Amino acid sequence: MSWLNMLGPLEWAILGSLPGLLVALYFLKLRRQPLVVPSTYLWTKTLEDLHVNSLWQRLRQSLLLLLQLLLLLFVILAVLRPGCQGTDLVGDRFIFLLDHSASMSATDVEAGTRLDEAKRKISQTIERMKPGDSAMLIAFSNRAQVIQSYTRNKSLLKKKLESVEQTERGTDLTEALTAASGLANPGRTSTEETDIQVADSLPAKLLIYSDGGVNEIPDFSLGNLTPEYFPIGGLEPPRNAGFTAFALSDESGADRRMELFAQLRNSLDTGRTVNVSLFVEGKLFDAQAEIQLDPGQAKGVSFDLTALAGSIDQPQQLKLQIEEPDDYLQDNVVYGILNPPRPAKLLVIGPGNDYLKVALQTEAIVRQAEVRFESRNFLETPEYETDAALGTFDLIVYDDCTPAKLPQCSTVFVGRAPPGDSWKFGPRQFPTVIANFDQSHPLMNSLQLLKLSIVESAPLEPPAGATVLLESTDGPLMALAPRESYQDLVISFPLAELQENGEFSINTNWPSQLSFPLFVQNLVSYLSGGARYFTTEVSSPGSIVRLRVPPTVEQIRITNPANQMETLRRGSDQSFSFSGTERAGWYDARAEGKKELELPFAVNLLDPRESDLTVRDKLEIGHEEIAGQRSIEPARTEFWRWLVILALAVLLMEWLVYNRRLAM
Repeated sequence: MSWLNMLGPLEWAILGSLPGLLVALYFLKLRRQPLVVPSTYLWTKTLEDLHVNSLWQRLRQSLLLLLQLLLLLFVILAVLRPGCQGTDLVGDRFIFLLDHSASMSATDVEAGTRLDEAKRKISQTIERMKPGDSAMLIAFSNRAQVIQSYTRNKSLLKKKLESVEQTERGTDLTEALTAASGLANPGRTSTEETDIQVADSLPAKLLIYSDGGVNEIPDFSLGNLTPEYFPIGGLEPPRNAGFTAFALSDESGADRRMELFAQLRNSLDTGRTVNVSLFVEGKLFDAQAEIQLDPGQAKGVSFDLTALAGSIDQPQQLKLQIEEPDDYLQDNVVYGILNPPRPAKLLVIGPGNDYLKVALQTEAIVRQAEVRFESRNFLETPEYETDAALGTFDLIVYDDCTPAKLPQCSTVFVGRAPPGDSWKFGPRQFPTVIANFDQSHPLMNSLQLLKLSIVESAPLEPPAGATVLLESTDGPLMALAPRESYQDLVISFPLAELQENGEFSINTNWPSQLSFPLFVQNLVSYLSGGARYFTTEVSSPGSIVRLRVPPTVEQIRITNPANQMETLRRGSDQSFSFSGTERAGWYDARAEGKKELELPFAVNLLDPRESDLTVRDKLEIGHEEIAGQRSIEPARTEFWRWLVILALAVLLMEWLVYNRRLAM
């Protein structure tokens, strides 16, 4: 039982004086009427008056006084608003947001995992819903899924809640909030007949169950949603050290070394020592013992794979593993694929530009690709038509020439536009002043173009979705655009032009600069794949992996880490796109019956935010700070209404008693 004070000191002083004033009214001086009576009768009546004027006799014989005092007591109690904590929830429409991202698999709680703990709390909240309440359930990781639309069926809600499974994805609350906002006030939330129909905009309470490992969402408007955040996780700092980065160097350096790099991070507030082992095809290859990690420290580890890389002739499965268990096991293992080198096939068609030939015959390019040079006349041969249609080459460079149609591979066009209407060239401009270039793109990596000079150039208009890499004051000069499963790079200015007298006229000083061979090397590595040993470390759970195979392949068989098989066919863009990357591990991809087309890849989360198991005590949504609370606040059950009803009943009884005495 609890009380809520509704009056100030002055009001209480006035209300508290009323019982005393009421009693005092019954002890006012009696008015006696003079009468002549026998003396014996006089003494009897006098004794009776003395008894009546005593306090106890007065109270015992006055029913009206007792009723009036009882009325004041009920009024005073009603003003105090007595009540107690109830079991019903505040509100009648609820949206449960359940985080089932990778970090929710942490075991720093009593009820198994954080996801199990969140389910338990939501189930308790559902049980406390009133019969007329409705709720929906949305599960989210880096994407949102409506598990159950609005319904009053608590059994159905709890059944759908238990069906939510743990994922290995990262966390992003944006899509979940968008889904909640869109479904909070719909005209109809589902096609199921059992779901609640909502015609008008109605407020809803948004209950978020998560460990809080999400980005801030500053531009989101909650509208009619009233958010409440319930942090899920242990009260003690979680124990976790895991991998947050993984990469494999290529062997293009002079020493031709191959190294594997990984980054470890300790999210515990105390130091920790871990042991890391490297397995190749399930066998221990190397290990590093007693790696000391300070609180919150990130430290790199490396393994020399030079001897292994030089001797393999088929893909090798790599696995890095932290031997010591902790509260979060998903970042204790990282997977990779070490592929043997396969020289890329390049075709260069043009008038015979010596600058381009020299750049494509460096030692770094020779180790990565087999380069073939042909004249412009080769475009008219049946051999070219067959090779272009079958995708024989990984990359074709068209230097100052254009084919009749685009080939089944990635392309580079220098000084000319690709066939078709997707790319447009403007009139040539003289002189050309460089305005900007995108140094963050892999094609422009490590390039310095401040001293680049161009005599004439044609500003180009790339298709939608293209990435502009180099711009002049007149417009884009270089852009990269996707085409089905390939990419087309267009450079709108020629390096050198063949004149009628058979001599070349130089149009730019770029070939004489160090940045030009670096650009050509980036081009070969990025657009053709190059002949690098590599791992697939950028694919994360839930991402789409695109596989490049020759046009003759119609389908690919993919086996996931759970040994489940899926047959993949070409999409509308003629590429093979695989979206079933829900689990971290190795994926085997191959064309049926053709060993040489084996294309395995690996999937890893490698998310520092997921590895940081710290439970956040607040969320920031739309410039609003939402403090976390460990339990939901139930509705308060108050009794003042019943006291008012009792006071009215007493008042009615007092009125009846008073009127009955008057009638007697």
